[in-house]
Amino acid sequence: MLSALKILFVDDHEGIRNRIGQLLQQNDSCFDFIYASNCTQALEEAAKNPDIKVVVVDINLDGENGLELVPQIRKIVMDAKFVVYTMYSDSPHIMQALKSKIDGYITKDAPLEELKKAIVAVSEGSIYYNKRASQIMHILLNTNSEDLSDKDVNIMNLVKNYKQLTKKEQEVFKLLAMNKNSREVSEILGKSEKTIINQRSNIYGKLNLHDRLDLIEAAKILGVIA
Repeated sequence: MLSALKILFVDDHEGIRNRIGQLLQQNDSCFDFIYASNCTQALEEAAKNPDIKVVVVDINLDGENGLELVPQIRKIVMDAKFVVYTMYSDSPHIMQALKSKIDGYITKDAPLEELKKAIVAVSEGSIYYNKRASQIMHILLNTNSEDLSDKDVNIMNLVKNYKQLTKKEQEVFKLLAMNKNSREVSEILGKSEKTIINQRSNIYGKLNLHDRLDLIEAAKILGVIA
């Protein structure tokens, strides 16, 4: 890459964000980073820098959804490419990102070199997803394909059903997957045990689960627990 590549790096952890940008820029002098901590700053920087080529963005920006920036920045910089750089490796977040038509997806546990490769790849018109995102993308792109395996269909249905859980049900789901019983969950969340039992019943019904082993396996597939 001979000419400067202007990159907008959006992450609410300023120290980490700036350090990563500095390391990447030291590694490739063609990289030219601009930084933003939230959606408002990101839109302001995009308006001031219409020559931005790549936007690196986290999904969680101190409570804001970074994916909401994708269509907004594209209205300002039509040709901008987007790389999601996040700690989330679970299916629901990856599916949400892919449906936003992002160009790359890298998890923060990946080597820094992989983020560099993703930035270069998307700037050249390619796509670059980490392994987990690639698996989910395959499912999305083949939803109506007869070649879809039973496993892929089951994962797709599980992800769709998980998104139907309320935030409270998702909290209960995670705690149950961590092998907490109803009484323990009620104490942690400050709810009555009867309420937790009702929410557990709703979770089992919505996710088509039969027992605790099913629930734990589903949590692992969804990336809720390791």
